[in-house]
Amino acid sequence: MGCDWSGWIIPAGPFREPRDAFRRADIVLVTGSRERWDNVLAGSGKTPKLFYGSLRPKALLTREEGRWREMPLSLLSRAKILAVCAIADPSPLYQMIKEWDGEIVDVVEFSDHHSYSIKDWQRINRAARDVEQIITT
Repeated sequence: MGCDWSGWIIPAGPFREPRDAFRRADIVLVTGSRERWDNVLAGSGKTPKLFYGSLRPKALLTREEGRWREMPLSLLSRAKILAVCAIADPSPLYQMIKEWDGEIVDVVEFSDHHSYSIKDWQRINRAARDVEQIITT
């Protein structure tokens, strides 16, 4: 599946703001394909300071006793996993689980920025009965 790099905003394309929004920016952090972003940023008028990077998983986060706790990604290894997501492209999540040898037993997908309901949580709990971990974004 390709991505529309023409500058169209959601839902027609991948961008959350139009190109002219770059005029407001002093700094832009690019986390995707540098070549494609260079084309998008060209013609935006102002040239903000550009920084390039990539997003890589560092740890799993869990909530215990009211606090966030980091857990090693190695916990995914050989675990039976329910993947739950509400993002536009969940494929990086699935890829990360596979790279750490996790077994995706089931997937529950919602639309991007989904607002969870009680019915959704019930669905997730039913799907989680035969798994060791629930991994979500």
